[in-house]
Amino acid sequence: MRDLLGDMTSAVKPSLAREEYDFSDVSDNELECCLYYEYLRESQAIIEQVKNVRQQMFEDVQRQNAKVGDSIKMRLTDQSFG
Repeated sequence: MRDLLGDMTSAVKPSLAREEYDFSDVSDNELECCLYYEYLRESQAIIEQVKNVRQQMFEDVQRQNAKVGDSIKMRLTDQSFG
């Protein structure tokens, strides 16, 4: 297949690496996973939820004075997707 971006000048080519947007080498049975991955990666609501969970985890680790290799318990609170 001809490279569709081959004729474009560098000023209009995407700034992303080809691997970031070209799924032509992905097998059909993996395309659905790619769709979900891309959606979750770009969804601002999901990004905010992940940040919230990471912050809660960080605070629990600090509060319990945990060290690498320690087991800890934590309770995560759910923040709705307003």
